[in-house]
Amino acid sequence: MPENVSSKYTVLSPGKEDDPEESFDGPSYTIGEAIATIGFGKQQWMLFLVSGLCWIADAFEVMLLTYLLPAVQKEWSMNGFWESTVASISFFGMLFGSPFWGLTSDRFGRRVAFFGSAAITAFFGLLSAFSPNVGMLILFRFLVGFGVSGSHVAFSLFVEFLPLQSRGRCLIALQAFWTLGTVLESALAWLVLPTMGWRWLLALSAIPMVLLVVFYFFIPESPRYLMQCGRIVEAEQVLQAAAKKNGVLLPEGRLILPEEEEQQKGKLAFMSLIRPTYLTMTITLWIIWFCNAFSYFGIILVTPEYFEWRGDGGSSSEQEIFLTTFITSVAEFPGLLITAFAVDRIGRKKAQASLFGVCGVFTLFLCYKESFAFSTFTAIVSRMCISGAYAATWLYTPEIYPTHIRSTGLGVCNVMAKLAGLCTPYVAHLFNGISLVIPIVFYAVGCFIGTFAAIRLPQETSKMDIK
Repeated sequence: MPENVSSKYTVLSPGKEDDPEESFDGPSYTIGEAIATIGFGKQQWMLFLVSGLCWIADAFEVMLLTYLLPAVQKEWSMNGFWESTVASISFFGMLFGSPFWGLTSDRFGRRVAFFGSAAITAFFGLLSAFSPNVGMLILFRFLVGFGVSGSHVAFSLFVEFLPLQSRGRCLIALQAFWTLGTVLESALAWLVLPTMGWRWLLALSAIPMVLLVVFYFFIPESPRYLMQCGRIVEAEQVLQAAAKKNGVLLPEGRLILPEEEEQQKGKLAFMSLIRPTYLTMTITLWIIWFCNAFSYFGIILVTPEYFEWRGDGGSSSEQEIFLTTFITSVAEFPGLLITAFAVDRIGRKKAQASLFGVCGVFTLFLCYKESFAFSTFTAIVSRMCISGAYAATWLYTPEIYPTHIRSTGLGVCNVMAKLAGLCTPYVAHLFNGISLVIPIVFYAVGCFIGTFAAIRLPQETSKMDIK
């Protein structure tokens, strides 16, 4: 248990959202010390599973488009414009939703943003199944994208309950739920589409978000957020409840906010991101997030085309293409295990830079038509490393931003990822019929840019308590 602090700290007025009024001399403890004492127990496991369900729901809604489009096209005979709109509209919703939910979370609390995001996604996800025409389907899927882009709020909430020693492994492990969601959605589509149709697929895919609406009533508010708002009594109550669940006692004394951690409630979070203190870091993170998503979705997109293109006679069999695509998808799991080890051993910055670099090299190897075994190995390593780099970036970003702008920073970074996701297919199709080597080189260059940007990050966070 941490030693009690007896130096001079700021004591916040209970339940008020104004400037500190008094100073306190005597036994006291900080949020960081309380979280360290609480450790990892039932409270953290519950938040881990809720956050994981958010990731599964996110994966469901993204992967759904792959299976929805052909079925809707068959029923409504859409032209190219409407087909492209249905395919991309959810991503446009995410562009608006990610910063909105981040700002909402930092201004009104994690629970408010969590509930709003889950409720909108669940409601319009279910409503999509009853779309009478393509126009209403597009409207509902835009709102689903807007809602599901708030999944990162649960991630921020989980981060703010984690002790330092558990943070790296837990947040990397959380990324496995996204991969699990992609596999489950593929299985759901395989079972539902041929027999029940696309409307049932839409309805069933909304179930994870419906469950999250129910879980809202069981998740606590972030004590770090409450402290930043001056709501000290509520923060103490949340910490006491978490300590009770985990079977431990909080340190003796009063909960305090160190003087260097001023209250930030009411300040415009986005403007804080571009102030001199955070400007270099924010721009660097935007570049890394863009490169991550650009290369990640690019490698996913190009893998089936690559195995159709390579091999004896210029193509592989359908069975080989399907098998390799499945294997490279599953390869994300060992990639996450390697990343979980690396982020604590060599640090977040070096892990991101190394994984980006290795991915870039092996992505370039895809330019060569070697044996099927070599090509498969190359694709597996590329997928492992880019998924690991993405996970390490997800870990680093909420660690480096302080509480009052954490969700906003994460939300705006997600906007960069969504922009990259929209750009990726155009790069592949722009050179369709010319050479598959060109988009492969583009995706490799994205990895190398990510390597350089990761090296330029201003601070290592592996041994740093979050603020």
